[in-house]
Amino acid sequence: MDAPAIEIDNLSIASGGKPVLRPVTFNVKHGETALLLGPSGSGKTTLLRAIMGLAQEIEGTVSIMGRRLEGHSVWHIRQTLLSYVPQEVDLGPGTVRDALMRPFAYRANRHLVRDDLRGASLMDRLMLRGDIMDRHARQLSAGEKHRVALTLAVMLKRPVMLLDEITSGLDRLSKLAVLDLIASLKGVTVLAASHDELFRQRAHRVIETG
Repeated sequence: MDAPAIEIDNLSIASGGKPVLRPVTFNVKHGETALLLGPSGSGKTTLLRAIMGLAQEIEGTVSIMGRRLEGHSVWHIRQTLLSYVPQEVDLGPGTVRDALMRPFAYRANRHLVRDDLRGASLMDRLMLRGDIMDRHARQLSAGEKHRVALTLAVMLKRPVMLLDEITSGLDRLSKLAVLDLIASLKGVTVLAASHDELFRQRAHRVIETG
């Protein structure tokens, strides 16, 4: 039997010796969209960061596509298997076009995109239109930054996507555009932290964190 796309075994996380995530065990199947649900402070963001190898004081194990997250494997997993859209998105300097093209300057990603047409098409689906490609990234609203970051995550074609409050601050039509795009990602596993009822209705299942 194939390993789950995400496998969490008795994972707990502390900060400064104080627990921030109670022990959790779950797995997410290939192509499944799972929603992390819990009150503020229950550790949803910390859990996503732990899956990216960005949290400390961890007990338990994290495995991605059958590969255990450890010191010697974290960089490869992060660069080839995972894409992550955090709550606070920093698109870097320059325009939106610059932000979308920057990762593809690296040899490992050059085969994924030939020009910016695919990014523009994706953003149109996400209701990001007009002069968006030529606007300075730091002038965007939080919701626009999230949608641009989601565009980039899709362009990177990683098999597992981690999303933190991706629909926060969006109106209903924009939320539906985001959720429709996520639903159209064939073979991509999504683990998302969200309080959004629309997202909950679209998810294959809900995982409680507190």
